[in-house]
Parts: sequence; C-alpha cells; structure tokens
Amino acid sequence: MAINNNIYQNGYIINYDEGDQSLQRAKGTYTKQDGDTIHIWRDGDMLTAMALKYYGNPRLWYYIGDANNIFIPFPDDIQIGSQLVIPNIGNNTK
Repeated sequence: MAINNNIYQNGYIINYDEGDQSLQRAKGTYTKQDGDTIHIWRDGDMLTAMALKYYGNPRLWYYIGDANNIFIPFPDDIQIGSQLVIPNIGNNTK
C-alpha cells in the first residue's frame, strides 16, 4: 500500500448547523496483502498506539482504521477480542 502524504486531497467539507466546518479526508479502501498482521483488540488499545507499535509513527493510525472499516470518532465501539488487520505498508512510514 503506497502512502498518500496528502490524505485530505480528495476530502470534503462538512458544514455544521452552528456554523462550524470540518475538513474530512476521503476514506481509503484496502485489499488484503501478504505481510499483513492480525492484532487482537484489548482493553485500553488505541489506534495511534497500534500505529506507533507496528509502523513507528502514531500518525499512520488511519491505515488501520480504513483496513478495518472503523469509524474513528467511535473507536470504543471495537469489541475486545476483535481481530484487526494491520496493513503491510512496507517501509514508507514517514
């Protein structure tokens, strides 16, 4: 999986009733690859901590989220014991 350093390039703006705006990134798609890892979700796990552990960079959490169809504002909805795919993104972890 190639790293897209501009994850907001194809994003979109959400306008809220209160007048606030939010720039949302376009959700990626993922196809299972050789070299993927399976992580068993445990109590206290965080996507940023998993990205740090597996990629050395907590800002790459969105690869894990996208590969597992996790809606990030609600990561607590992940059931303890769930198997999450940790995508093999190669050495491109900057």
